[in-house]
Amino acid sequence: MSKKIVSILFVLLTISLLAACQSESIPLAAPTSRPSDLAPLADTPTTPTGSPTAEPNPLAEMIELQGAARWRASDATDWDCASIGQALLPENQVLTESEAKAVIEYLDGLLVHVAPKTLFTVTGLQQAEDHSLRATIQLLVGQLFVSHDGAQSSQIRIETEAGIAGVRGTMMSVKVTLSGRMVVTCLEGTCTLENEYGLIVLQAGQQAEIFNVATPPVFLGVIADYQLNEWFANHPDALLVALNSGLIAQLPEGCDLEDGLSCRIDLDCDPDTGVGCQLPEGCDPLTGLGCELAGGCNPVSGEGCELPPGCDPLSGEGCQLETGCNPVSGEGCAQPLNCDLLSGVGCQPGAECDLQSGEGCELPSGCNPVTGEGCNCEGSGCAGASIPGNLPVPTNIPTAVPTLPPMEVPTLPPIDVPTLPPSPHFP
Repeated sequence: MSKKIVSILFVLLTISLLAACQSESIPLAAPTSRPSDLAPLADTPTTPTGSPTAEPNPLAEMIELQGAARWRASDATDWDCASIGQALLPENQVLTESEAKAVIEYLDGLLVHVAPKTLFTVTGLQQAEDHSLRATIQLLVGQLFVSHDGAQSSQIRIETEAGIAGVRGTMMSVKVTLSGRMVVTCLEGTCTLENEYGLIVLQAGQQAEIFNVATPPVFLGVIADYQLNEWFANHPDALLVALNSGLIAQLPEGCDLEDGLSCRIDLDCDPDTGVGCQLPEGCDPLTGLGCELAGGCNPVSGEGCELPPGCDPLSGEGCQLETGCNPVSGEGCAQPLNCDLLSGVGCQPGAECDLQSGEGCELPSGCNPVTGEGCNCEGSGCAGASIPGNLPVPTNIPTAVPTLPPMEVPTLPPIDVPTLPPSPHFP
């Protein structure tokens, strides 16, 4: 699959396609085998020399799952349902549903908390010169929260199209928006963000971003309140870390440390949903260009926006943003917003997509919404996938030019031209 992340609309996954995956509701079920039982390195042989096949060792394991998620062996294989205890091998991909969260555990106590609507690839595990282990993940879209449980020698690199984030012995989050913007928050310890244009070192409580593949890392200052809310909702230890480090002065009223969901900080402007926010300077309210907020939400097009509280993701009721855009139905938005990465239905191909050949139209999941290749979709609504405007590709365009009936030209009556008398000047 191409590494390039096309501009797609990824607010929720089609529930019917994920219905086959039973939602897990066991918060901390103990898996049958722990990552500590796994072989230390991915390239360690698992069968004697001369054996016809050698299965690679698992790099990590899914130890928690709330909601429904999918996985596949590589970008060339079909999606299957994920479950607690799922072993993850090199090149395996994981995709979480709109209300799903998961925890992946590597060797040496390295934990990766996966937010909803996240797609990533497990790419490698190596041993550094100081004998520490370094895991590598390719994040295509969504958000990951990294921390350690035990030893502090493990390292992790999260690679995106825009740059690379690194962390060692700390707590870090990496977010990739639909437009390809990469945002890193360093909750504890030291983190790095780099690409070919520069390197930034972050301390606890700081954040930075790479706007796109052609821009250097930029320091953004202190972690914002809405980013702390993301931590609180996805990592159980984040609340106390933020409190002890002074990022928050006190626990929010009614906060329950057990789940963290009731510990959100009240926001005047929520850049994840667009609620209470003004359109940024330079925003075009007709096309949505330049209207993306800090959280990645474009309140004009609805692209990248979290569903507002009280929104019904099935009917779209209560989902209208303050700009009039409904991110579920697409009504009032600059673009429709019901793209499903697995089927390609409702997805908006990027600017480089060729609607004739399908080149450059592949989504991060491997589905091409123009040709239908790699799409997990069944039914009449999937024929030809989709094209801009959320309209199905027509499959019954006539190729023969219809024959028009002969046109009858009326006969005009003869014109009576009068005879003029001879001129006296000309004989």
